[in-house]
Amino acid sequence: MRCAREGRLGSRTTIEYPNYSYRNRRPTSGVQDYSLNFHTLISRTRRAFQQMAMFSDGRSCLRYMRMRVRRPSPNRAPLPALQLKVRAINGQRVFCRPGTTDFSVLYETFCGRYHLPPADLKIRTILDLGSNIGLTIAHYASLYPEARVLGIEMDPGNAEVCRSNIAPYAGRCEVLVAAAWKEDGEISYGGDTEWGFRITPESGGGSCRARAFSVSSLIDQLGTSCVDFVKMDIEGAEREVLADAGKWSGRVRCLKVEVHPPYTVAACVRDLECAGMRCEVQQNHFGCVLAWQPEVWSALRCR
Repeated sequence: MRCAREGRLGSRTTIEYPNYSYRNRRPTSGVQDYSLNFHTLISRTRRAFQQMAMFSDGRSCLRYMRMRVRRPSPNRAPLPALQLKVRAINGQRVFCRPGTTDFSVLYETFCGRYHLPPADLKIRTILDLGSNIGLTIAHYASLYPEARVLGIEMDPGNAEVCRSNIAPYAGRCEVLVAAAWKEDGEISYGGDTEWGFRITPESGGGSCRARAFSVSSLIDQLGTSCVDFVKMDIEGAEREVLADAGKWSGRVRCLKVEVHPPYTVAACVRDLECAGMRCEVQQNHFGCVLAWQPEVWSALRCR
């Protein structure tokens, strides 16, 4: 396939395949080719069906669709969180705040499902680094009813919603208001969206402060010597955390990392392999790296 771009704003983009081509704007000839519009329509239709299938009742689906298109008004008080019944967690209710990125997190969690461990891995303990509003914790708790889950979320506003979303699993799930970092201490962070808070350098002027814990300390707080699965989605801090992965990698059986620029997938794989883990890039999300201890790798590959 060859793509040829002509100019910038207002120009046409031609995508040429063997034996045919089409344009993403009206051609100068009298014949209109609707191929691109058709594919876009199919993609949007599929996404809409995925969104509707997330919910166990029509009311939740309607609420979700309405709030996806509503824009927050700076002159109005924030709207109360909406309660939505989600099919993937057996119809349990979750809370999402209107006018925030919570609804995007909901879609990515229950339709994308990039946070899930390998299906054949036996799970008893999970460390969820970057829990946001707790939807991934709730999903883990539903899928692994005997597992204990510790979530880490550094923003108090997100953590408050997280506590509400994991309340049905309070006996074995909890959230710690802190950041995952290369060492114990305190960090500054900032960001302009609820799902995009990032740790900032001390000189970067982050407007908020939070406690920070190393992965080893968090495993200790989970009350185990070795954790079965770690999900790491910490908005760029993974570069610093994985640079010292050799200090704790022996205590993690399986790890999934979502990589954020400027850190790269290749650098992530290199750091994890230097820590003694086997890695592969996920095919359904090319920004995700899955890593195992060698003995876990061998056991899963033999099944």
